[in-house]
Formats: sequence, C-alpha cells, structure tokens
Amino acid sequence: MVLSILIPVYNYNVFPLVKRLVAQINELSEPIEIRVYEDGSTNYLEENKKVEKFPEVIYKRLEINHGRTALRSKMAEDARSRWLLFLDSDVLPKNNDFLKKYKNAVTPYTDVIFGGIVYDSTPPERDRMLRWVYGNKREAKPVDERMKTPYVIISQNLLIRKELFLEVNDIHDHLYGLDNYFSYRLKALKVHVHHIDNPVIHKGLEPSEQFVKKALQAVETTVILENKNLLEDNVRPLQKTYKRIKKFGLCSGFIAFVSLFKKRMERNFRSNRPNLFWFDLYRLRYYMLLKKKGHA
Repeated sequence: MVLSILIPVYNYNVFPLVKRLVAQINELSEPIEIRVYEDGSTNYLEENKKVEKFPEVIYKRLEINHGRTALRSKMAEDARSRWLLFLDSDVLPKNNDFLKKYKNAVTPYTDVIFGGIVYDSTPPERDRMLRWVYGNKREAKPVDERMKTPYVIISQNLLIRKELFLEVNDIHDHLYGLDNYFSYRLKALKVHVHHIDNPVIHKGLEPSEQFVKKALQAVETTVILENKNLLEDNVRPLQKTYKRIKKFGLCSGFIAFVSLFKKRMERNFRSNRPNLFWFDLYRLRYYMLLKKKGHA
C-alpha cells in the first residue's frame, strides 16, 4: 500500500471530495486506500454512505463522537500504509495532480509534507466573512512564506509517516485548537517538515459567531496545555504578547481598555469587513482573563 488517505467526517457531505480523489487514484494506478470514518454524524449519512461504491474506500460509521484527535489516531492505527494523508471533509484538492504531487514529494528523508490551504476568490455571504478573511490573510500562504516558520502547519492537508503521527498525536481529549500543540511537538522532535505547493480549497466556512466561539476554545486549550506542562508559554503569538505586557504590569489596564470595545468588536466580526487586528486583541483579552483567573 503506497498511501492511506484518512478523512474524519462530522456532519458534512464528503462525497464530492472522495469522488475527486478516486478519479486521481485511477489515473495513478497505485494501491491507495481511502478511509472515511463518520464521527457520530447525524447529517449527510445517506450521501456519505455512497462512497462505499468505490473499491478504494473503507467507510465506517461511529455512533459516538470521539473528537477529531482521537478519531485520527484510530484511523492511523487502522491504516495499511506507512504514509498517511490527512484531509478534512470540507476541503477539495485544487489541482488534478494533487495525489501525484504528494507521491513524488516523498523521499527517504521526509517526515512531514504540508501542501497548503487556499480559499475561494469570491467572498462568501456576510455571515461567514470572518472565517474567509482570516483564512485568506493568515492561512493561505505560499511556500516561501511558509518556510519561514516551517513548523506552523494546518492539519487539514497533511502527509506524515504513520509512526511519527502516532507519537505526536498523543492528546485525545475533546479539545479544539490542537494544531498548535501538534506543530509544537513536531518542532520539539526536530523532524523535517517539507512544504510544497499542493493546496486544498477550504470550503466549509463556519458562521462568524461559531468561528469566534471556536477561536476562544482554542485559547482555552492553550491554557489547559500550559497548566498541564504540555505546552511552553511562548509558542503562540498571543502567549508572547501576553508575556511582554505582563512584564510591564499592564495586563489589568489592557483588559479594561479592550473590554470597552468588546461589543463593538463582536458586531464587527459579524460584518462585511471584519478587522483581524481587533480579532487578535479580542482573543488576547480572553487569554489574559484566563491567566488572571488561574493567577498565572
């Protein structure tokens, strides 16, 4: 088995993605499997079950939601290949040679290959504008820019050795925002991360209120991991900014000042022109509140 493509699914129609991948597998004539595991989904079950018609696909429906991280480990353990390509269900390969590019990029010295993320050029409806702007400004980066911080990766589109993934993906708690920890672990192990131009298009844009909620959950995860001594306190930009502000004893003043604009910020996040600088301040304020609560 050359490659195992692993797609965890939660309430999303994965059939278009699988259909496109199967077409590329047929062109390659390589032994590649696709594993699609439903993680306690209640929607799109009939649509997703249709992927079983493809001989390359192994489809499983799990009645209980395990969470993205725990499910990924289960899928990795079940996979027959030593190379795992993780894809989120709400992406589509941008190019028709997507699988071929990944196959050709593998060398005996490769540990991880990140192909990148892009977004549709047409703006979405206002309710999903924040996620689209954030993705375009913060995630959709060319290879040369990604190489400046090679360990900052997004696991929506990631090729990795099976044994390395099982070693690094060692937190199975139902937490949001564990990509930061995953990147931190790769850096700590000093593995080789190779960046190539082989993106997927992120289609599943959350409504702005949901994205803000998830962003705050990711901040909570950072504090939880810090408290468990699983993550250093200078990994994420908001951690570094917090330490600088704390050094000058300005945290309380910062919280009070940003709090004056909290409602205005939240309205902006739901608008056609969301301000990412405000979004950073909003998350930093929340991080400071959590640190203050924990007397950090």
